[in-house]
Amino acid sequence: MKPTSLFTVAVAAASFVAACDDTEPLTKEDFSHAAYPEYGYPEANTVTRVGQWSLSRTSAYTGGQQTFSNDPGATLSISFSGQRVALIGDLDPYRGLAEIWIDDRLYTTIDCYSPVTKHQQLLWTSPSLVSGAHTVKVKVLGSKSESSRGTWVAVDAFKVYA
Repeated sequence: MKPTSLFTVAVAAASFVAACDDTEPLTKEDFSHAAYPEYGYPEANTVTRVGQWSLSRTSAYTGGQQTFSNDPGATLSISFSGQRVALIGDLDPYRGLAEIWIDDRLYTTIDCYSPVTKHQQLLWTSPSLVSGAHTVKVKVLGSKSESSRGTWVAVDAFKVYA
């Protein structure tokens, strides 16, 4: 698949203690959607989408929007400099499975299913990484757990820690 879009997203400092030790400084919050500095976001960054992704808007999502897909093989990736990253999104009865890749290596598979909808949930946290440049990619598998009614993967934000 070729990238379908490359777009600018917001980066904002905030505290987020569920993903990491609260003594770790949060260096950026990359929304999974376009959020430009002219709309009040302090710094621009890029997220790359490959495959079919859609946007949903509501205040229940981090930054007011969410990127979601059930397209097998679709990816959402960020490049960053830091030692840890957390993935924020929805758990839901219609959510499926996704692979998490770190620096072009498969790290794990996550299951985004929950019997009830839960917004702005910690979906995954990376291990401690060597300080420096990294890329994290979320890959939609198009498959689901037995209990799920769908294969959707929904991402609100990536939170990067120093």
